[in-house]
Amino acid sequence: MDLVLRDGIPGLTMQRLADDVGCSVGTVYSYFASKGVLVAELQRTAVERIVVSLQQVRDRSAAALDERRAGAAERATADLALFGEFVIACWDAFPQESHLLFSILAEQGVVVPQSELGRVLGPTLALLAIGSQGVQAAIDEGVIGPGPASASAMDRVVVTASALLGVLLTSHLSHLDPHAFDHRRLARTAWHDLLRGWGMDARSLRYAEGHLLTLAAAGPLAPPVADLLTTAPSGG
Repeated sequence: MDLVLRDGIPGLTMQRLADDVGCSVGTVYSYFASKGVLVAELQRTAVERIVVSLQQVRDRSAAALDERRAGAAERATADLALFGEFVIACWDAFPQESHLLFSILAEQGVVVPQSELGRVLGPTLALLAIGSQGVQAAIDEGVIGPGPASASAMDRVVVTASALLGVLLTSHLSHLDPHAFDHRRLARTAWHDLLRGWGMDARSLRYAEGHLLTLAAAGPLAPPVADLLTTAPSGG
């Protein structure tokens, strides 16, 4: 993951990994049959860490909403706003994982072979399902509009993740102008613009912002998690 953070997916080679850990390339291949198997395992680990972190902060959020005796519309507002804010917080809390997922998204070629997709499918679907359920609940409660008939809740989750990851890349330019390229500020602006574009009114947005401030005061919006990396299968 550190190699991907520094040099992207193209910079991750079996020989480079062997050199970095001080072993022969044959030893690396005894754990991972190919680069695709290695990337699949990295992606699985990255997504699992992110899902666990999201579940932790959602539990904290639910407890705060219970204490406040929030109604269904308020809960839907808070849950939806939290999802986007969590994606933003992950960029700094989970830099290796976030850059890994972005690198895979930006890569033109096939990184993970078809035979290895099952390794990452479960945690990826779990992450997307959490976001999709939040979007659908917000639509059902009238917090945001349904959008075009051809658009689904999952479409909005994909748009959210892709848009915010793209904006967060401005962190790489912060050395030029810390304010102009403040990735957290820019990403929150983009997220609020999306929410308003989907039909969230100013009152609901203020409620969401107040709830997120309360959560952030009590702990990180992307809580750290224990290392979930287990012994990697050889992929054949």
